[in-house]
Amino acid sequence: MPGWELIVGCVGKPSAGKSTFFNAVTDGSAKVGNYPFTTIEPNTGITYYMTDCPCKTKGLSKECHPLYGFCKDGQRQIPLKLLDVAGLIPGASEGAGLGNKFLDDLRHAHVLVHIVDVSGRTNEKGENTVGYDPSRDIDWLYDEIHAWIFNNIYKKWSGIIRKYSTFCNSEKPKGLAELLQLQLSGYGTTPSQSAAIVRYLNLKEPVDLNSWSADDVHRLVDAFMYIRFPIVVALNKADCKGKTDDNILKIMKRYNKDNVDWKSRDHLKVRDIVVISAASECFLKKLAAQKYITYNRGDTMFLTREDEMEATGKSKLKKIDATVSDRLEKIMDMVLFRYGSTGVWNVVTSAVKCMNPTIVYPVTSMTTYKGPRGGVFSTCYVLHQHATVEDLRMLLVNAENIPCVSIEAADGRVMGEEDEIENNSIVKINTRSNVDFSVCYIKGVSSTRLY
Repeated sequence: MPGWELIVGCVGKPSAGKSTFFNAVTDGSAKVGNYPFTTIEPNTGITYYMTDCPCKTKGLSKECHPLYGFCKDGQRQIPLKLLDVAGLIPGASEGAGLGNKFLDDLRHAHVLVHIVDVSGRTNEKGENTVGYDPSRDIDWLYDEIHAWIFNNIYKKWSGIIRKYSTFCNSEKPKGLAELLQLQLSGYGTTPSQSAAIVRYLNLKEPVDLNSWSADDVHRLVDAFMYIRFPIVVALNKADCKGKTDDNILKIMKRYNKDNVDWKSRDHLKVRDIVVISAASECFLKKLAAQKYITYNRGDTMFLTREDEMEATGKSKLKKIDATVSDRLEKIMDMVLFRYGSTGVWNVVTSAVKCMNPTIVYPVTSMTTYKGPRGGVFSTCYVLHQHATVEDLRMLLVNAENIPCVSIEAADGRVMGEEDEIENNSIVKINTRSNVDFSVCYIKGVSSTRLY
């Protein structure tokens, strides 16, 4: 999909349910097992971000034909990439397990989803146990990523100080943001993120890096992680018995934004927390595919043959046996009634919102709302936050080979190249005359980075 390729990284210890979550929100099938390193290589899949499509407000839901993803009843399903990487264990920053490879794979993700076994039935290594405190997983995973980055930076800190001095005293002085970009670009960091780190720490140029202690560098890494690797925690296995409910309440209380201890680092470790049951979503999705129930992603309930017969007197669904019926009843009681859904799609939504992307629908006519390749609202781009008209124009020209010369807002105003594009906006693209869109093509620059 052309545009900014937003990638969500699915992380966590072995046996926490990462692969189950991956299977729940994608159409792929990652290996699922109760032992470390089930997923040896990064497992890539396509999931979908749900958002309101403008076709609904324009009364064109039936005519809407997306080139990528799909749209149903005004709900646009925008594809994005999900990475399920090898299990992480304590000591990964020092090379334990598959730590180095795991941490290297993180560079490709924009936001992280941390799958936590909230039942407390697996320890930090993913081994079966009882009474484990799952809040420890949130701490050590953050600390492992932090240690990996800190160690890489601190071992060359004296060289960084010398480089900054050179930057400040050069004929064309450069600032700390440029220095950070030079040091952090290997983590997939962008110039705007490096500048955001300086603003977050409220640093004023020139900065006396010679006076910085190890604690100051740790604070720098904390700020970097908060901006570069926002983390959404998914409390999985919420339908398990035992201490699960107590564990959920404990974690929710600790990371509640209204009660957080700002002197701690807790507010940096978690952007959002979502309670989920990935196994329930997989089970419901499988039964729906086999025509045993009616169920759509994110639904608050499902319908069986008996439900439909009672409501309408007819049903094309298959009958279910007692074993399946018992499990469905448990899912309804322990998951859907309590939490409103299985939660897995809320995780995807939360992860995307962490990046505050700009979604835009370019059309060639504000009357027909057809995209540049035909079809009502056929084209939808996901751009970075604060994307400008020039960002969109260059995407159309370079990635799509569409000779766009100007872009108009919905009110007919020709927008300036530095104008920011509003999220979920419709814009009209103007091209050179006599352009045959049927010969325009995608050049394959789907990974264009605009952020």
